Amino acid sequence: MGRVAVSQDTIDWLLAEDNPPVRYLTLTQLLDRSQRARAVRETKARIGEYGPTRKILARRKTFWREGAALYQKYRGGYWQLIFLGELLAPRSLPGVEDGVEFVLAHQNWPWMSSPWWGIHCLNANLLRAMVALGYGRDRRVREGLEHVAREVLEAKGVPCFIIDWSPLSTCSMSLPKVLLALTSLSPAQRTPTMRRAVRVCRERLLEQHVSRYVPSFREEWREEVRRSPEIPSSISRNPEKRRRVVAAKERFITARGGFGERLEKQGWRRFGFPLHYNSDILEAMRSLVQAGAPKRSPRVRSALEHILECRTRDGRWKLRHSWNGKMIANVERKGQPSRWITFQALWVLRYFRGLEIEGRR
Repeated sequence: MGRVAVSQDTIDWLLAEDNPPVRYLTLTQLLDRSQRARAVRETKARIGEYGPTRKILARRKTFWREGAALYQKYRGGYWQLIFLGELLAPRSLPGVEDGVEFVLAHQNWPWMSSPWWGIHCLNANLLRAMVALGYGRDRRVREGLEHVAREVLEAKGVPCFIIDWSPLSTCSMSLPKVLLALTSLSPAQRTPTMRRAVRVCRERLLEQHVSRYVPSFREEWREEVRRSPEIPSSISRNPEKRRRVVAAKERFITARGGFGERLEKQGWRRFGFPLHYNSDILEAMRSLVQAGAPKRSPRVRSALEHILECRTRDGRWKLRHSWNGKMIANVERKGQPSRWITFQALWVLRYFRGLEIEGRR
């Protein structure tokens, strides 16, 4: 497969002044402009002026305060930190450090509790956001990443008490989240444990051909859970209940002669930004890029084909999935061409296929 052609018009559209974060990413990661270049310096200085970023921080006293429900979807303090990280908010913006410190100090911080209570999609999202917000060298953040990495190695995947009640043994949905978090630090900054965990997550994601992980017999398993008195019917963090459901699941799969066929996760085929606890094909491919996945692997071929199929005639990608209306600040318009999605798609395609900018000036 040859390089992917992209028009200069699309590049100019990504360089629009009203979206400084995407303009900055386009300059530095698609056009390879130096950090010393005037356009890069001027754009970087304006990243904090992005409308959604300013709107979130203007409301910070409502979600980073004692008594606030940090996990409240999608307006709680956890989510705002995640969104600000996605939007490249600089640490120097008023309120950013206060938000990170408030969340780090919260008594129910997820990775500080027993592994039985770990929710690694949330852990990974928050840790990645903190790195993006300038806390990559912070001891507490690095300890959090180390904790997630240890749990990945122990489970040989991403563990989750909710997944125990599914036919899967580890969580495929959160693989991209954990991989993005572990690779948010540069290779030189990662510990040996983190590097091994990156390899585990990368291989699991490739094994499922990025998005093919849904068990074909999932409905039969749900029926087994419903009718069997030996299986705790409600999802629980209780270790004894988890052991019972895992043992029953192993017997069920063995009786069927193995795991069987895996189906495509259909929800991953609609690209969105920003994402939350779930993922999509584009985000999963971004995590593989950061993890240094083999560029010619046949296991990413279908994902690359789907990304290209989603491109519109004018060479852009639309926002197909959105939480606009539920968040404090809407980001772009659902159903319309998205600068965020288009940049991400081109960045992934550049890594795996290469880009050729037509009419490049």
